[in-house]
Amino acid sequence: MQFKAKIGLFVFILLIGSIVLGGCNYLSSNPTKREELNEDYRVGVKGLVISFPSNYPPAQLYDDEPFNVIVEVHNQGAKNIKAGSNSKIYLSGFDDGIIHGIENNGKIVGDLEGKSLYNLEGDKTSVEFKGTISSLSARGMSRYDFNLMATACFAYNTIYEGSVCIDSDPFSRTSRNKPCTPVNPSAGSQGAPIAVSNIVLEAQPKKTRFKIYVENVGEGTVFRPGYEYLEKCSPANSQGLEYGDTDYVLVKSVKVSDLDITGTCKPLRNSLMKLDDGRGYIICEMPTAGPAYTAPLRIDLEYGYRDSISKNIEIISTDKY
Repeated sequence: MQFKAKIGLFVFILLIGSIVLGGCNYLSSNPTKREELNEDYRVGVKGLVISFPSNYPPAQLYDDEPFNVIVEVHNQGAKNIKAGSNSKIYLSGFDDGIIHGIENNGKIVGDLEGKSLYNLEGDKTSVEFKGTISSLSARGMSRYDFNLMATACFAYNTIYEGSVCIDSDPFSRTSRNKPCTPVNPSAGSQGAPIAVSNIVLEAQPKKTRFKIYVENVGEGTVFRPGYEYLEKCSPANSQGLEYGDTDYVLVKSVKVSDLDITGTCKPLRNSLMKLDDGRGYIICEMPTAGPAYTAPLRIDLEYGYRDSISKNIEIISTDKY
């Protein structure tokens, strides 16, 4: 009897182990399932956040010292930055006749994972710029003051995921119970500087409309997505971002369950939504039939984004004293 009991216990342990390992393997091979376990990481209004660490560069230095600048980069949003996206960090604000060697074409931000179920903080990295300072006394100067600016130009996207009640007969007076009632789904922030801030659902017989509000909730400038516009984002670009380049967001897709309703969305031009004073909206609709049911709603937005920081720097001539 003891032997049979031991065999039974051993089989039970093997069974539990296989269930645990099988569950882990399933989650590792199904990232969507992993994300469903935790909704908290896709929050916040930040994307790529940059900062100057203390004394890199110092606020005051001499013209016989190297001009070395470090910019710390933290992906605080839910979008992964890819090295091939042409996302870059630039330095500007100084006379390149006085400070030499700083790359005008910026430094590429490499692969930088955003917030996820297993990385709630997002990845961090840093980029370094190395320059030299010309003699100020040779220019008849005892000091040189300027405002050093670091600019981040990066490709990003916003994904909204929620649930909506689809009812093809919302005004029915029948007494039958319905599994759901059409109401406005919750919105807010999605771990990105551009947010789906509000969704108004209008259920009508045989069709449902969605009024989707989008807002720039970050502190930077949003512009059209694409390599061309990321290049124009550079402070050294002679053309720069123009009026027709900024305050546009690409509506990549609006889906209710497996139904893509992006083609019904208005007003859009070449799938682009225009933001006025940082806000915009589109109206999309879908045909409905059959009994009421709850469906997933997914909205995918793409854009370029520019953010900047600055620091006052004073360079002193070594011949001053």
